[in-house]
Amino acid sequence: MKKLPIGISTFSELIEKDYIYVDKTRDIYEMINTGKSFFLSRPRRFGKSLLVSTLGDLFEGKKELFKGFYIYDKWKWKEKHPVIYLDFGTRPYDSAEKLKNSLISFTDRIARDFSLELFENDLSSRFDELISEIHKKLNKKVVILIDEYDRAIVKNLSNPQVLNSNKAVLQTFYGALKAADKHIEFLFVTGVSKFTGTSLFSDFNSPDDITLDYKYSSICGYTQEELEREFSEWIDKTSKSFNCPEETLLTWIKKWYNGYSWDGKVRVYNPLSILNLFSKQRFANYWYRTATPSFLKDKIIAKNNLEPLLDEFNVFAEMLDSSDPLNLGEISLLFQTGYLTIKKAEIKEGMDFYTLAIPNNEVKKSLFENLLKEYTDKNLEEIQTMKMEIANQLKSNDKIGLEENISYLLANIPYKIHGKDENYYPSIFLVWLQTMGFNIEAIHVTNIGEIDSVINIEEKTIVVEIKYSKSEKEEDLDKAIKKAFTQIHERKYFEKYLKRKNVQLLAIAFNRKNVLCEFREV
Repeated sequence: MKKLPIGISTFSELIEKDYIYVDKTRDIYEMINTGKSFFLSRPRRFGKSLLVSTLGDLFEGKKELFKGFYIYDKWKWKEKHPVIYLDFGTRPYDSAEKLKNSLISFTDRIARDFSLELFENDLSSRFDELISEIHKKLNKKVVILIDEYDRAIVKNLSNPQVLNSNKAVLQTFYGALKAADKHIEFLFVTGVSKFTGTSLFSDFNSPDDITLDYKYSSICGYTQEELEREFSEWIDKTSKSFNCPEETLLTWIKKWYNGYSWDGKVRVYNPLSILNLFSKQRFANYWYRTATPSFLKDKIIAKNNLEPLLDEFNVFAEMLDSSDPLNLGEISLLFQTGYLTIKKAEIKEGMDFYTLAIPNNEVKKSLFENLLKEYTDKNLEEIQTMKMEIANQLKSNDKIGLEENISYLLANIPYKIHGKDENYYPSIFLVWLQTMGFNIEAIHVTNIGEIDSVINIEEKTIVVEIKYSKSEKEEDLDKAIKKAFTQIHERKYFEKYLKRKNVQLLAIAFNRKNVLCEFREV
């Protein structure tokens, strides 16, 4: 059984040590044969560094590493090229001076690797000199691979002064690429963000942006076919560990970790989540722990708007780019960091039009648990305790205890969050329940307050209807409870569950001050 490549980001180490590698060389081959300069944006921990490493090994002609891969008998192995690989993930970003000095040291190190001496002092001129001198010495054009090009920007989104200073340094540095264009064989730039308005690349012809290009929709991440083919032994091992059929396991895996898409058709898994699932033999939130920038959570809380996270919504493609790092829109930020993905793509008015949504359970559960912690000032342990209390209250029909917990949640959450309508708040509450770990099916979140949902807890099925009353009169809460039960019966929400052992109805009504719950038998 091949080893799982957790924490490995170089192609050569994967092959030499017999780790699993999903063959992406068809996509790479097609990309290289269609142009010279490319840009790709993907969320963190999606295999961008491994893609960059694979490109480097190809251009350096390491033929022995690619035996058995798609590209093996198609690549011109004798045409080797010098490679400059720059990983901004290893560069300092807390000040422009440190960043600049680091880049100067980088050019000096590469120069020493090629036994060259540089004479230019200006950062841009020095980088240009490095590229041109390598070309002249080896009589081979240079391949330039830039990983995490935007790190010095995104790590300072909450510090405008440092951000702007770093941006100026990067503009100067990247400006060398225009002067050195005739010495460049191939350029590949990757990162998380798409800062189209920062002018980082304004001094040379911007790379071809393939982020949303359908031809490269699976160049990073695992498709369902790749998962089942390359990880078949691990799927077998895991299904035995869970004591379930492989078909059931695959359904769970898909629900938890699948769903990322950049064209609305091809859906992929985040590699980090899949590798940790098979390694640790348990479902958990792996990607969130390593891929959630603090500025994202701060941004959501500062805006107090959860609407983009509650249901699917539509946008034109332009909204997915970031025009200014100091004025990021929530939509582009959530999309570029991986919290929203393209569920459907179509053309409207001659423009690309996308339906966006949260990709999977891992992202939804992780994000809302942490937001719940921020809004309620409770840590995750306390949130889990509250979850157990609510679970026991649902199982035992404890309406008083349930009312107390709902009151606490609503007192700390909804009135901090903007909605179109006061009936918007029941939607938020239902999402909190879902992301606290409750098994909620047939959920339909709307902004008009009419929500049919079902909570499955052990062998009990609870059909729930939630109502919000603008009035603070106690008798109006009673009326709302009656209205909820009337709606459940009129719309026959419970009919499809009648064959189950224990089915009950639950109506919840609340206003700004009070909550009322009532359980009934079907």
